[in-house]
Amino acid sequence: MTSAHEAPTNKDVRISKDDEQAMRLVNLLVGFSNAHHPLTSAEVKANWYAVGEKCKISDDSFSKAFSRDRKQLARLGVIIEQAGSRDSLKLWQLNGTESFVDHSQELSEIESMQLVVALSPLRDDPAFPFRSELSRALSKINTSFSIAPQGVSVGREEARNPIENHLSDALLSQHFVRADYQKADGKRARYRLALLGTFGNWYHSYYVAAKVDEKGEFDVDAARVFRLDRFARVSVEERSHYEIPLDFNAESYHVLPFQIGEPTESLTFLVAPTPSDEVQNACVRSGSVQRDESGSMRWAVSAADVSLAARWAVAEGITPLSPRTLVDAYNTIVKEAADTHAKANVVSRLQGSGGKQSQSVTKRSKGRPGGIERARDLFALIGALQNDADSLSVEAVAKRLNCSTDHARRLTDLLIQSTAEGEGTHLPLTYDEATGEVGLSSSTPSRAHGRPVRLLPSEAYALLKGMAATGISLGGPHGRKLVRTLAERVAEGTRLRAFPSVSPTPRTETPAQSNNDGKKILTCSQALNAQKNVRFDYQSAGFKSSRTVRPLGLVYQEGHSYLSAYDLGRQSERLFRTDRMSNVSATDSSQASDRLPESSEPRPIVFEVLDRKTVMSFNWPNTHFFTADGRAMGQTDYYGGMWLVRRFAALSRAVALGDEGLCLSVGDYARELLHMPM
Repeated sequence: MTSAHEAPTNKDVRISKDDEQAMRLVNLLVGFSNAHHPLTSAEVKANWYAVGEKCKISDDSFSKAFSRDRKQLARLGVIIEQAGSRDSLKLWQLNGTESFVDHSQELSEIESMQLVVALSPLRDDPAFPFRSELSRALSKINTSFSIAPQGVSVGREEARNPIENHLSDALLSQHFVRADYQKADGKRARYRLALLGTFGNWYHSYYVAAKVDEKGEFDVDAARVFRLDRFARVSVEERSHYEIPLDFNAESYHVLPFQIGEPTESLTFLVAPTPSDEVQNACVRSGSVQRDESGSMRWAVSAADVSLAARWAVAEGITPLSPRTLVDAYNTIVKEAADTHAKANVVSRLQGSGGKQSQSVTKRSKGRPGGIERARDLFALIGALQNDADSLSVEAVAKRLNCSTDHARRLTDLLIQSTAEGEGTHLPLTYDEATGEVGLSSSTPSRAHGRPVRLLPSEAYALLKGMAATGISLGGPHGRKLVRTLAERVAEGTRLRAFPSVSPTPRTETPAQSNNDGKKILTCSQALNAQKNVRFDYQSAGFKSSRTVRPLGLVYQEGHSYLSAYDLGRQSERLFRTDRMSNVSATDSSQASDRLPESSEPRPIVFEVLDRKTVMSFNWPNTHFFTADGRAMGQTDYYGGMWLVRRFAALSRAVALGDEGLCLSVGDYARELLHMPM
């Protein structure tokens, strides 16, 4: 372990303008939070502005730069304010009451880590609109970054998409936005919008918004739905403000993927007497249903994209009846799937190229995420270094912030460099070059330390929405106190009437069912943290069975929560839907037969993206997109069942599969559909 201020720790990291801004904000946070008295403008200038190439900065330039930085810090929840003057120089101090909070008074470390494990999968759920805000909120609720939490995966992105943060911030503060948006036909349009609400549905996040004219006027009744991943660029008009009507409810705008846009066709589908929950919910939310004597349903619904509706029908296992254009599109897709997936057709090409990967091809906004976003991540790391010998591991940082290990390592490098300057104001860090672990030294006289920054209103709101989406209800006085704190924080930053409910009812369940489901999720997260087994009764296909499993993680997809686990009785990995589990309890693995085999891993599926527009019409939870020798590729984990089989059949020629077993399953499913009567 070596001092962070020795030369070996500066690893020739290339510092961008965004990095410089983030490091300066970190310096201000650490310096002011550890200052024992208000600082004069001269001290602030000497410590953080008149350094390096800017050592000769003028008083006027310093004043403007410090003013800008105070505004940026305020956006991050850190308040630096004037505290009088001395010898004609202004005095500045940090408002600790407004800037910091100790959530350990509300939840114990074990309870907060259970919440982290339970809610972390939502960060990868495309139908949850506040993914980035939730990551930041969880990093503040539990500030332990020394040990990587069990059951939480490392992120795959180098940096999160700032568009998501801009939109959620604008909605909370009710500021207009100007946005470049890619419409369903591929054309790009420029809009000025008043965001009215948001919801998640069918693998995507959506915003409900009304177009705003140059006078700042808009018609709520003319509001339409915009898909999050189609926003190409967003700028927030921070000086604007509008009111959202008290009776406005974004949930009433729930639509299916093929209904985005102007409706052009009326479609009819045949739905089996016992459809999936997803289809059943769709029938309730949209269109009309007629039942026949057999119990089957004829579902009539409008559509803006007939071809996508046909693909959706293949993916969800329902049969098209009319019009003819829908039936023909469906038959074409199924025939293409049967022919295309007769055998694996991408593996040989990948093996021949060596499977060399390069940059991600997931649709993202151009440019760096910005100094503010980088500073938010660094602030989370500083909040984890509160006590002597506290430390950060790269793996834990990657899991807690939902970023790649490379990005986590870069953050720790920037943290070391940003806190290495400023006499008497830096964190006394240590660095282990072998492990990449950063720690807080206990042998430095300065005794400077980090403090967790208070939750932003958007982060508090994301945490409440995450708890509601999973059905988690925190009981006991500590849990209730946390919920009150979150609601109060949201109220401080926004008018609550902008949102119909701070703790909204989850997507499909009743409140009673939801709370019961949330208790199961917390039990599973407790078992994950303690590396214990889970026992439960499971209802599937009309049969109930008792299971003992070793939990591997929690997964959210298609509006449901699942426990990924190794079934010790069946000696294979399975995916269990939590609402089908009962009598759930955590138990010790007392026998050798109760322990997880070392070889138990999800089955990775590699596929080539041949038609990007079609593939991206669906969204892909827990899927990594990249390029290999110029080819657009995807990789996802296969847990068994029919979800992925139906999805690839719906995509037909839009993808080429590299797994022979899955490829044959897709082909068999498509051929089975071909022989079904319509």
